[in-house]
Amino acid sequence: MKQSQFPADSLDRFLQTMRYFEREQIYSVVPLYPNRYGEFAVQGSKATYYLMPWVLEDTRHAAGKEERILETLGLMHRFSERMEESADEYVTSFGEQVQRKKERELLELERYADEIERKHYFSPFELAILTHFPFIHQLYQESQKHFNTWLEISREKQQVRTVRCHGCPSVEHAVIDSQGNTYLINFEKTRDDSPAWDLAYFFRDSFEKGLWDNIDAYRWMTIYEKQFPLAEADRSLFLSHLLSPYSLVSPIKEYQTKRSRALEKEYVRLVELHVRLYKRLYGFSSHLYEQHYKQSPS
Repeated sequence: MKQSQFPADSLDRFLQTMRYFEREQIYSVVPLYPNRYGEFAVQGSKATYYLMPWVLEDTRHAAGKEERILETLGLMHRFSERMEESADEYVTSFGEQVQRKKERELLELERYADEIERKHYFSPFELAILTHFPFIHQLYQESQKHFNTWLEISREKQQVRTVRCHGCPSVEHAVIDSQGNTYLINFEKTRDDSPAWDLAYFFRDSFEKGLWDNIDAYRWMTIYEKQFPLAEADRSLFLSHLLSPYSLVSPIKEYQTKRSRALEKEYVRLVELHVRLYKRLYGFSSHLYEQHYKQSPS
């Protein structure tokens, strides 16, 4: 039995996704059980409840779990692939929205950095921001560069590829049974979107929680693309999402709002933690682009 909080339109999308996988007989997704009235979810006053069969995790398969998840995710994306026709006006409008958002965020950070530099003495948090600001700026530029490539290709072809995304694929949201079968769980943030979204989420989450090197990550990408090869537009959007520094900017915005001396040490720790994460992601994405994507666009 799962208790969850669903935003306004998320429950219908979640149930639609689960019914879709059942109808298409995609068995790598743990299904839902209906209640006696045929309902797959029951909404209470403060939460929503749904029931799923229990799949016992077999820890013997823990070592290769990331590879199995990406193979399963690739299959799921392949079975739900759709090519959406999109007018140039729509793609341009969407691109301008993303660009304005990134420019606004970067402008706010630049103003904050200027504000800090005018001081005679810096707090530990302010010193961390000034130290890492050139790298944060570089992340914005690289993310926008890859997004512009996606934008140009989408304008030219006037279509975008979408799949049924999991929303937050990670090792916590998958189980492997005693037979070695991999099942994805927790589709509460599912939606139709680019496969790049799921991939970027998975790699950021895995790099944050594990000591993986680039060789591991390249192998994961190869395993995924054996099931669902990425086109050049998908690859560009993947790199753009991967380098978008929103999880690095979040603690900065929080600190600006709270300005709590008691929490200063914690905010410094969060910034340093995410800088290390994004430096690993930047190294991975740069090598992936230069040695693989740039040489062999598809």
